[in-house]
This record gives sequence, structure tokens and C-alpha cells, in this order.
Amino acid sequence: MSTKNGFFQLDIQTDGTYMIIYPPQEGGHKPDVVEICEFLDRKAISGYDANAIKTYVAAADTEKKRFKVTDEVAFECDESLTVRVSNDNMTAVARFYPPSTKGKHLSPDDIVKVLHAYRIQFGISQEIIKKWVALKIYCTDIIIAKGMPAEQGKDAYITYHFDTNPTSKPKLLEDGSVDFHELNIFTRVQKGDLLATLTPAQEGKPGKDIFGNSIPPAKLKHLILKHGRNLVLSEDKLNLYSEVSGDVKLEGDTVFVSDTYTVPADVDTSTGDIVYDGNVVVTGNVRTGFTIRAKGSVQVNGVVEGAYIYSGDSIVLKRGMQGMSKGLLEAEKDIVAKFVESGTLIAKNDINVGSLLHSRVDAGHNVIVSGRKAFIIGGEVCARNMIDVHAVGNHMGTLTVLRVGVHSSAFDEYKQLQEENNTIKEEMTKYNQILEMFKVQLQKGIKFTPEQVMKVKSVGSIQKQLDAKFEANESKMNEIKYLIENSQKSHVKISDNANYGTEIYINDNRHVIKDNIRRCKFKLEQGSIVSVSY
Repeated sequence: MSTKNGFFQLDIQTDGTYMIIYPPQEGGHKPDVVEICEFLDRKAISGYDANAIKTYVAAADTEKKRFKVTDEVAFECDESLTVRVSNDNMTAVARFYPPSTKGKHLSPDDIVKVLHAYRIQFGISQEIIKKWVALKIYCTDIIIAKGMPAEQGKDAYITYHFDTNPTSKPKLLEDGSVDFHELNIFTRVQKGDLLATLTPAQEGKPGKDIFGNSIPPAKLKHLILKHGRNLVLSEDKLNLYSEVSGDVKLEGDTVFVSDTYTVPADVDTSTGDIVYDGNVVVTGNVRTGFTIRAKGSVQVNGVVEGAYIYSGDSIVLKRGMQGMSKGLLEAEKDIVAKFVESGTLIAKNDINVGSLLHSRVDAGHNVIVSGRKAFIIGGEVCARNMIDVHAVGNHMGTLTVLRVGVHSSAFDEYKQLQEENNTIKEEMTKYNQILEMFKVQLQKGIKFTPEQVMKVKSVGSIQKQLDAKFEANESKMNEIKYLIENSQKSHVKISDNANYGTEIYINDNRHVIKDNIRRCKFKLEQGSIVSVSY
């Protein structure tokens, strides 16, 4: 604990008050003129010339300078200190000043009393005080007291012992073909399997600032193992086990295990329509005219004909669909099929197929046609983000439409909502004026008839309805804006042949392929569709 800063000292004589400026050593700082003036003011010493002090401080480079500050004979002053407390009340910084040449020095007890006068009670360093008394370091910031920070705890966390995001994408084999048989949209568990472990929160310890106030540790995140039926908690509620063999899923922060309903043959007159809360596996075919509705995933090992299948998760057809222009698949997540002919597919996420023939396809994210053949012939294929296909159309020029991005109706809807909210704003302003006028009159003591009170209440109710409608419109506009902004990146990728008769749409921009081309990517540039090789 040492310093090289210069400092100043008063010398009180019968003809006035003098000051001695001690120079800095080994790169230390000279005394600060503003600090000197503040010190003189604290000691009620007047009549000094700040410019003269500045001149003497500047001259005290290597040896001390003594000069008269004022003709006024000041009182002798004792050794003193000022204390500065940090904004978080965790640190106290002391700055000591020497006594006048005949003044008294501070003892360790004196220093502690000064700190107590600043209400500092905790974290005072006796070691620092003793060192300072021995070394006498002036005009230098010295940390003399420190608080004790709170010891932070650890949040609780959960470890899941299963795949919380199973994929429904087919496996690409080394020969370029796609294996639609080894799909695994379910996460199988056996009875007694450990599915999740909770590590509880570890409590921290409070700290204390230099004023003795307690500092609590940060609030911890506490968790519990949330689960549905077919699951059991250990006695200490830290481990979660499956009571049945089935399919496990994590939805939000809740673990569910559901039994999967298996149809041992075809879905036909022998089974009727199937409606099930969990997953459905059909080992045979789904015949024309029949329906499957499942809250979980649907897997069909055979062929789907002109049937309707809805899944609250994903749909996997290990063979494919011969839709006869009647078949319809709808999935809240993905659809995977080896082939689709004359069918309609709608998925909120991705659609991944081996080939598409005269079908209507609409994906919320991407359409990927992969495998050895991987073609699209006829029909209309739509995706918000990307269409990735091997070959499109045929040598006969069959009309095949590929659409990515958003339709003009999205722009129209955005404009309509914007205009509607402008109208709502005007109406809300009018109703606000009515309510404000009512408040003013109420404050003046004006009495209202029951009919007038009912009218004002009606205005308040209408205003709330308008506000709710405004917020709903704003939310929908943000969704549309997000889609429109991201649609600028939408593209169509064709890795082999793109035959004439193919039409490409990106947003509302249209491009017709008139000559066969190979290996091309269609994207938007400056509002027009361009084709680039890759």
C-alpha cells in the first residue's frame, strides 16, 4: 500500500496561512487545484487566489514549494479524511489529508469513528487502516471498506433421457435412394424407463453492504417434473418413470407417454373410421372413403387411396398415396411419403416425398422431393420458404406449377388491417374525448341522470372492444409482415431437369420455362425472378 501522488499541507503562521506543495514521485499525480480549493473551503479559509495556487502546483515538479495562501490566520487543522461510497453501497473509498504543521494525527480509532459517522458499519479493513497510519498516504483514493456480495445459488434444471425432437425425415442411402421404411417419428419407451431427472435449485447465501444492510441472492428458478398419465414420480419427486411401454413426447414442459393404436390390417369396412387421441399405426392400407383423425402421429405401412388423414403431429406413408383425386393428408407438422399420385397434401411444416404426380401440395415451410427419381410432374406445389426437387415436368410439356413465398392476398390483408386500425384510432379518440369530458364534469360536481351514466358506461365498453380489436389486428399484421419479409429469401432449387411447361411463382412474380434447363435455382432479385446455375 504505497503512493507516489503529490499532496499539500497548511502551515499556520502569525502573519497568515501558508501552504506547502509536495511534488509527486515516480510518475505520481500532482495535487489537484480543485481539490485544494475544496479543502480550503471546508476549513473556512477565504481570501485565497486559485490561480496562484495553480501556478505553485505546476512549479512543484521535483521539490516542494511553500507560499502564502492568505493573510488570514486560520485555525490549526488536524489530519482528516473524506469518504465516497459507491452507487451499490458495496465500497467505501477514503481520501486522507495531512494536518497543518502543528495539527494532530489520526489514530486507527479516529478513522473508524469517521467511518461510523458515515454510517459505515460492515467490511471496514483494519489492516488497511493500520498500513495507512504507518505510511501516511495523502490525496490518494484508498478502498477502506468492502461489502460482502451475495453468494448466488443455482437454478433448478431438468435432464430429459429421451429424444425430445424426433425427426420424420427419410434416410438418404449411399446409392442416392431414400429409405422410407426406417422412419422413426415415435420415441419408444419401455415400462420402467427413466425419462426425466430434476436437479433442484441450490439456495444461495445473502451478502451485506457496507451499511450493514442484507443483500439477498437472486431469485431462483424452481421447477417440478410435469407429466401426463402413464407416468410415475419417485418418492423424492426427482425422477420420472414410464408406467407403460409406448411413445414419449415433450410438449412444452410436460412429458406425455401415450399408447399407440395399431391397426393390424387395412382401414376399411372392418375398422370403420378411426379417431384416436394418440398415435396411429396402420400395418396395411387405408382404403378409399375412410378417415383417420389422430392427435398424435399417423404412420401407414401400406398405400393410402382416396382417404382422408388428419394428424395433430406428422404423417408418414412408408409406401405412398394413390389419391384418385380424392385423397387428402393434413398434418400440423410434417408429411413424409415415398410417392403421391393425384392427392392433396397440406402440412404446417415440411413435406418430404420421393415423387409427386398430378397432386396439390401446400407446405408451411419447405417441400423436398428427394431420392433416386425425385420428380414433380403436373399439379401445383406450394411452399413458403423453399422447393427442392430433382426434376420438374416432362418432355410432353405437362403444366407443372411451383409456388414459393406469399400470395398478393397477404399484402391486401395487411393493407386492410392497417386501414381498419386507422379507423379504430379515430373512433377511440372520439370516445376518449367523451370520457374525459365526463370526468371533468364529474370533478365539478355535476350530477348525471341514470340514462347519462348508462351512456358513459356504454362508451367505456365500446372503447374496450375497440382496443381489443386494435391489438388483435396489430398481432395479425406482425405475423403477415414477418412472412412478407422472409418471402424475399424464398427460392426454387432444381438439381436436374426443368422441362418446358413448368411455371415458377415467387410471391406474385411469374416465370415460365420455355426451354429445358438443368441445375438451376430460381430466386428474386430486384423484384424479378432470376435463374442462376449452381
